[in-house]
Amino acid sequence: KVVLDTNVIVSAFLLPTAAARILEAYQQGAFELILSAELLQEYEDALAYEKVRCYHQQTIKIAKAIRYLAVTASIVEPITLVSAISQDPDDNPLFASALAGRAHYIVSGGARVLAVEQY
Repeated sequence: KVVLDTNVIVSAFLLPTAAARILEAYQQGAFELILSAELLQEYEDALAYEKVRCYHQQTIKIAKAIRYLAVTASIVEPITLVSAISQDPDDNPLFASALAGRAHYIVSGGARVLAVEQY
C-alpha cells in the first residue's frame, strides 16, 4: 500500500525517470495505490499548471490517467488531522491519506516529506 506524492506523478508525465517507472509498476499491479479525493484533485491541478503543461502537451493522456487512478486506486477519506510537516502544511494530506489507507510507504521527491521517518 503506497501513497504517491504529487511531485512523483508530475515527474512521471514529464520525463522517463524513476517516477515514470513507479507509475508503470502500479499499472502492472505491483502495489496498491492509496488516494484521497484531495490528493487526486491535487494531481489534476498540478498537471494542469501552465509551467507543467508546456513540457507535455498531453491533455487527453493526462485526463485518461487521472480517470484511471480514480477507478483503480483505493480511495480513502482521511478523518484524522495530521501535522507531520509544520513547515509546509500542504504536505500533510499525504500523511492523512496514508494513515486512513494504512499505507506502508509514501513515495516523494520532497525533502521535507522524506525527512519524516515515521508517521
